[in-house]
Amino acid sequence: LDDTLRHDATVGTLTDAARTAIEGIDDLIGVFNKLLQIAEAESGLRPKLFEPVNLNGIIQDMVELYDAAAEERQVELHVASQNSVWARGDHDLLASAVASLIDNAIKYAGPGRRVELGAYSGPQDVSIVVQDNGPGVPENELPKLVERFYRLDRARSQPGNGLGLAIVSAITTLHGGKLLLTNAVHGLRATMMLPPAQASAGNAAVTDMAAAAPP
Repeated sequence: LDDTLRHDATVGTLTDAARTAIEGIDDLIGVFNKLLQIAEAESGLRPKLFEPVNLNGIIQDMVELYDAAAEERQVELHVASQNSVWARGDHDLLASAVASLIDNAIKYAGPGRRVELGAYSGPQDVSIVVQDNGPGVPENELPKLVERFYRLDRARSQPGNGLGLAIVSAITTLHGGKLLLTNAVHGLRATMMLPPAQASAGNAAVTDMAAAAPP
């Protein structure tokens, strides 16, 4: 904007400068919102609002939300599990975490790839797994992926700000869980390990908490 005002700007150049400024402001607002989301998760203020949440229900909703974006990038989204898997948590925060994982996988798996999602019950925890069959990540860079603003060299040409996985990590920690990032045989696997919801006589739905373990 300063550069535009220093010259004899035409209506066209002023319009272009305004559009560029609006895009930049929108990006900055997005960064602030994500930082606020991380701060809120790390503050630990939400656990009192936790309730039983069906993880597969969240996955189905987020896959529907991102289906068009995935199709545009020629990426196939596939839900690998169907049974109800219950965790105790904040529905909106967990949905935001799953959205970040899907968005990350769509961006970096590459055209023609497949992203598989599922929720699973284990002996001591439940998990959300998002795995792509893309190029994966160098082993030495895996721990850095949850650092704020960290981006792989190959990701710098993609839109983003390096906060997506930091948000997922903060949300998982708030829920008493752990985010695991590992290279599968092909691609990157992100696993949100969470404490299960406790079944109760007054909540028959939670007693349905069962699903096959992921392959």
